[in-house]
Amino acid sequence: MADADSDAGAECFVCLRGEGTLLTGICACRTLAIHKACQQKLVRSKGDAFCGVCKTPYRNATVVSERRCRPRIACMMCLCWSNTCMCLAAGIYLSKSIGDPAWMPILVAMMYALAVGFGMATFYLVASRELCKTRVQITVHSVPKGKNDDAV
Repeated sequence: MADADSDAGAECFVCLRGEGTLLTGICACRTLAIHKACQQKLVRSKGDAFCGVCKTPYRNATVVSERRCRPRIACMMCLCWSNTCMCLAAGIYLSKSIGDPAWMPILVAMMYALAVGFGMATFYLVASRELCKTRVQITVHSVPKGKNDDAV
């Protein structure tokens, strides 16, 4: 890492300003300099911690990914599953308990269709992996990890 004072003509390759503290040596590029805030914006907009020029990972950025369960999706799955069970139970009850009016087959068919629809919605939520999502957090540090300032 170097300051703007040590490199007289250095400027940030993102905002093109030379004032403030500039980070250098954060990737394989030897001539590029960047402000910490500019690097944070760049990394967050790209979604990864790789230099766009040399394609090497930034030495001063850490990437943490975690898998999180989404409670609203879990509640929606439970609701779909319970509606499926209720529609199937209502369809079976109606088809066996009430006499044989002309509208009964239509009602039973609607109950079974609802049950299939709710079941398919539940299957979609499981199959599309919406229940758990991976969240990636990228942190930019001021000093590259393992960087020796004593080296020439």
